[in-house]
Amino acid sequence: MADKAIRVPVEYFIDRFWPIPHASGPPPIPTHNPFAEVGRLDPKTATEDEYSAAFIEALESSNDTLTPGMKARRCCHKKDEGGTTMRVDGAIYRSDNIDAPVPDDNRPHYADQIVAIEFKRSKLFDPFSDKGDPCPESIKRRDVRGQISSYAENALSTQRRVGLFMLVVIGRRCRLTRWDRSGVVFTVSFDYCDDWQLFCQVLWRMSQCSDEQLGFDPTARRIYPSDPLYKVMDDEAEPRESDVDHQERDLGPNELPPGQPFVFRYVREKFRESLSNGAPRYLLDVPDGNTIRQYLVGRAAFIAKGMAGRGTQGFAALDRETKQLAWLKDCWRADYALVEHEGDILRELNKAGVPNIPTLICYGDIPNQKTVTPEVWRWAQKEWVNDPTIDLAIRIPESLSTTQAREELAKTLQASKQHVPGDLQSTTDGTGNASQVLFDKDCPLRLHQHARIVVKEIGLPLKDFETGGQLLYVVGGCLGAHYIAATLPEPISRIHRDISSNNILIVPMVNDNGAGIRSLVWNGLLCDWELSKRIKSTAISPRQPVRSGTWQYMSVALLDYHDKVVEICDELEAFLHVIVYHAVRYLDSNLTKGEVGQFIEEYFDQFRCYNGVWHCGERKRNVLQWGALMTGTGKTIEFDSPMDAVLKKLLPWFQGNYIVQKYNASVAAKPPPSSPTLTRPSLTRPPLPPKAVVSYFAPCVAFNRKRARSESPRADVDQPRVADPVSNAPIQVPSKSDVDNAQQVQTHDAFIELLLDVDPKTWPDDHARPGDRYPTATEHGTRYIRRGKTGNQYAYVGELVKRKERSSKARAQKRRRVEGSQGPGADVDFESSSELSPESEDSFEE
Repeated sequence: MADKAIRVPVEYFIDRFWPIPHASGPPPIPTHNPFAEVGRLDPKTATEDEYSAAFIEALESSNDTLTPGMKARRCCHKKDEGGTTMRVDGAIYRSDNIDAPVPDDNRPHYADQIVAIEFKRSKLFDPFSDKGDPCPESIKRRDVRGQISSYAENALSTQRRVGLFMLVVIGRRCRLTRWDRSGVVFTVSFDYCDDWQLFCQVLWRMSQCSDEQLGFDPTARRIYPSDPLYKVMDDEAEPRESDVDHQERDLGPNELPPGQPFVFRYVREKFRESLSNGAPRYLLDVPDGNTIRQYLVGRAAFIAKGMAGRGTQGFAALDRETKQLAWLKDCWRADYALVEHEGDILRELNKAGVPNIPTLICYGDIPNQKTVTPEVWRWAQKEWVNDPTIDLAIRIPESLSTTQAREELAKTLQASKQHVPGDLQSTTDGTGNASQVLFDKDCPLRLHQHARIVVKEIGLPLKDFETGGQLLYVVGGCLGAHYIAATLPEPISRIHRDISSNNILIVPMVNDNGAGIRSLVWNGLLCDWELSKRIKSTAISPRQPVRSGTWQYMSVALLDYHDKVVEICDELEAFLHVIVYHAVRYLDSNLTKGEVGQFIEEYFDQFRCYNGVWHCGERKRNVLQWGALMTGTGKTIEFDSPMDAVLKKLLPWFQGNYIVQKYNASVAAKPPPSSPTLTRPSLTRPPLPPKAVVSYFAPCVAFNRKRARSESPRADVDQPRVADPVSNAPIQVPSKSDVDNAQQVQTHDAFIELLLDVDPKTWPDDHARPGDRYPTATEHGTRYIRRGKTGNQYAYVGELVKRKERSSKARAQKRRRVEGSQGPGADVDFESSSELSPESEDSFEE
């Protein structure tokens, strides 16, 4: 969050977010200082617990004059039942909500909080600064910043919110903060003991705000036990005799007849689990053209990590009218002119008949719900205040088709260019046509729009696979979906650009081999097409300020060259990394548990800082350079199963690809360009075979192999490509074998053919997955990796070991300070921030 924090004056903050209600008179001002007792505490000896107790007591003793209609409570002593272990110090609750009475059990009750309060005893623990860098880099202050960021992240995940307000109280000083998916706005600190009249006005204004003004989503209605819909959800969550077992098997003649609706047992179980342990329930509005559909949801089954970003959450949802279960995705999509809505993408792909992707039901943007932190950033720059000609993005009319929209956008950009200052101007592709997205290059914050999308399928996570053959089968189904989407006729062909384990799901489906034999098989579902891009895109420069992809599964080339164009070979490499991750972690091998944990951390989470820029870590790079799956000690990883043959075939292909790339770059007249011009493969898809020859393998990839290999053109691997920017290995002249291997990853053909040869039914019975082999903290121990500013030192993505050690010491110190008054174990969890490293789902966006 270090580059996503905006400092503003207190007056601007309260005028912008908590304005004085028109119907109210002047705020009542107490006749005496309600925070006088807080001011009498000795700042040298007073503890955080003493400050929080005195502060909350001051609010409670005001007889509702400071925060009418609200009550403040301390809530750091116990964790929520069935919820997170995080405990914010205090919170403000509505006192007039009979369905959610003000708690008195010292638990946070995150679902009911209106405004959170976090206390620190001195400026040494102030997460922000009033001068200079808004986010100081001292260890203690950075840890606190990570802590409150995690509290904000948890609140936005538990409640249905547009933004979150939090008071950060540091001794006798206070900051007001507002968090959304773009970042955080915070005020300069003020002494609320001396400036108590100002603070009383702040608190009164806050209490006069509606729930919507305080950041709650008006399109999400809380469902309490007194609501009839609460019982409807309970009834629909109960198991039914008609629910179908989802395990793979051959089907009987009358089992699961075509056209007859049914619900898989695991789907109803997911919905039932979402309602357990008192999870808050909501009725969500989802746009569906000119109408609104409503879905009932409980706890999210999937929550993307990170405070800033898309904030994706997935729910097993119940249609209020039809009582059908579906998957509801709630996210904050990047809101730029040429970034397509995932609903538009799925609708187009569904219409084109792409299999093994989600089936769209309804979708749309939530009106009037965009992140406001970028707007505050612009105000803080003092450049475009009161300039009505500037907008963060030019909107594409919904009535236009994609092609028409782009043409219309180009005309709009040209017509408005004289009104757009500096970096907001569009550039052209040399033909006079506008080709660049309209966004502010200088703004470190992304603009996000709240959106919801509902699809038919509720899948199982990829980690639930049962054998290595099943893993390859499921990945192959998604690879086939990717292949068909990439080889659709122009201009609708596209690539996914975010292949990761979270975006590959398992979906049971009925497979008919055409000979009257029907089976229930676990197939792959390639989801989350939000970051996909047309292969023949009209935009030759980025569509938004940052790039797309999940760090752990991105190709070496993309990690080293952040402005490289995503190609088929990069996508295929991401599929390889998904296979490697799940094979090493969940299949039996010659590695010990400790070696499994170390390899996964080094291969997937390690990164390198080179001249201040993040690059690929050493282990992933070395595996692809060697063309063999080896640990850092040189031990070859073996599974004693058909998985060995698959990986021994795949890895040399990518090894050859990088050898050819590096050699071509080395013989060029100039060093590797920072923004290379790459030749994309020309992709054509041979016609699919008749249904009679569809194999047990995923239907979308069961095609005629000979025609696929002979008719699908490949990329010209002799074109100069990106080289490894940080490897000191000598340049290797590609052999014929290297060139042949490189050719295999320029299109999908060879990869798909390789997976077609794997039949899950023939996978050895004694090689079923033994379970999660990633070691626990006790088994794995602590391993430190040197990190620094030079290019020769490495670190892990989300490197937390040293910070966790510091946090443990801080917790121990805090326990010693507060044990006398609160009892043992009443510590505050320090959650690590993600500032040091590439982040999870939103590391890059293009």
